Amino acid sequence: MKMFLTKYLLETQLWVSGMITCLSLFFGILFSSVDHYRLEIVFFSTLAGYNYMHFHKYWLKYSKKILNLIIFISSLLILFFLIFLENDISLIVKLLFLSIWVVLYNSYFIFLKIRNISLFKIILIATIWSCVIFYIGNNIIPSYSLFISVLLYIIGITIPFDIVDANRDTIQTIPKMVGVNFSKFISILCFNISFLLFYNNFSQKPDYSIAWGITNLFAALLVLFIPQKNSYFYTRFWIELSSSIPIIIYYFI
Repeated sequence: MKMFLTKYLLETQLWVSGMITCLSLFFGILFSSVDHYRLEIVFFSTLAGYNYMHFHKYWLKYSKKILNLIIFISSLLILFFLIFLENDISLIVKLLFLSIWVVLYNSYFIFLKIRNISLFKIILIATIWSCVIFYIGNNIIPSYSLFISVLLYIIGITIPFDIVDANRDTIQTIPKMVGVNFSKFISILCFNISFLLFYNNFSQKPDYSIAWGITNLFAALLVLFIPQKNSYFYTRFWIELSSSIPIIIYYFI
């Protein structure tokens, strides 16, 4: 089962695309602004973007047709939703702007890749996720504190990826600078601040605050107990899974 999930959900980026879509849906419900077409755009743009960032080098060497097909189909669907269903110029501009950063992140034809700039990588990933949630998946203008709340949550779930890659990374990351244990502390601190900022915005909506609190607690526990073995599946599946907790709590609890 684990091999099946890794091959067909994790390596194709379907899982992470579904998780960011779940977060977008949660905030859409929170602000009573759910747009299912926009959620489709979030899913397929994330699918295309992550496959590009992670696999475009392999296309040049091994011609992985299935990944090319994912990019192609996702791009067509994005265009379909943008042109025929949403027809929103501002949304197109926002998506193009974020797409530029995805290309700059790790393209083989760019001399200085953004992902190679120490510590900037994690900030960029968190910022793009946050912008996708609020401005692509929804048409929300969040308060600064709410935006930072989401930003810190995403930084918190991104640090574990750098922890498990610390021995392979050639650039300076938080774990390489301060060690694994202190990196876990930083990650858990991000979750705590994220919850406090969220609660400050939505204390009058206890159900949503509880959902966000449980999400951050769940993610913090996962970070605390990162295993030394099978860390690829642990981070890519379980830690990413935490992003679906708010919507699961909303619908089923």
